[in-house]
Amino acid sequence: MLPIAGISAVATGAIIAAVYMYGHATSNPKLNEWSKTEAVQLPVSMASVFLIILVMNSFCAIDINSVRGIFGKPPIVLATPGATTNIYYAAESYLVQSASFSRDAMIIARYHHSVYNILLMRSTYRCDAWCWFGNSGTTFQGFAGYSGRLNLMGLLFNTALTSYLSALNSLLIFLFVKRGFILLLLPMGVFLRSMPFLRTFGSVLIALSMSFFLIYPATLAVFSMMDGVFDDPFPKDVQSPLPGSPSYNVKDYFLNEANIYGRDSETPDLSSDAELDDSALMGTYFPLSGEYLFETVEFVAYAFIAAVFLPTVALLATVASVRYLARMYGEEIDLSRIVQMV
Repeated sequence: MLPIAGISAVATGAIIAAVYMYGHATSNPKLNEWSKTEAVQLPVSMASVFLIILVMNSFCAIDINSVRGIFGKPPIVLATPGATTNIYYAAESYLVQSASFSRDAMIIARYHHSVYNILLMRSTYRCDAWCWFGNSGTTFQGFAGYSGRLNLMGLLFNTALTSYLSALNSLLIFLFVKRGFILLLLPMGVFLRSMPFLRTFGSVLIALSMSFFLIYPATLAVFSMMDGVFDDPFPKDVQSPLPGSPSYNVKDYFLNEANIYGRDSETPDLSSDAELDDSALMGTYFPLSGEYLFETVEFVAYAFIAAVFLPTVALLATVASVRYLARMYGEEIDLSRIVQMV
């Protein structure tokens, strides 16, 4: 980035010098005034380049695990051996973790939705002695009241899916920034800021580079300290109903699709000749002493906060900082247009 910015600065300086000489040759005071003004503005633009490099090196040197230790937080577990737990790694780790958390919430909501759909299809036809002489009888549907829960799980599934896609979108934006593509705007901003009628656009490009490369990862790194957002509300150790079997982790049980799909005649209580009552059928799909309905709602709510709300706050803080950084260069920008650009 620095060589490209240097080339841009040299090209801009050459244009300013050429315009200054042409202004003297033609005795044009407007060109001379413009050249003198841009001769001062060019070092200001280059100072932003060195500022970004300075802060970027500081972000790479800060160990987020040391910061977490100050607040009594456990260290971040490295997904890649040998990786450095700097600000950028902490921000990326937060977005990856929020995407994984949202995916788990989506699977758990789908599990409950599938079970409620199965239960709602259960019905029993009862025929007393006199129904042999006609078609009179009674049909019972023991789980008819579960239609509301089915709709709730559909809503939760859509919310978790939105959270998952939002986390992936935020991760895509961050990887775009982390790989340095956003810094391509910086040399363009240095050059365009000294061109006639393009000072505002050049200032916006410089401010965008600074905000997304500094403010965005720093905000996400701060949010990575909020470990409580990723704590699932399900019990971690529930005794198995089968004697001698190990205890269950409720979250892991719901994430296992085999507990719904792939059942056959060898599965206990689901053989073709078995007659199950409502409680037995319920216990087949929820053998962990309950449906955990409210825990599922809480889990999806945590996923929405972690994957949608907090990354959106980070993005809004980044966009808002563009306006204040652009003021450093003496230009006022339209924040609504910046939002549309992002």
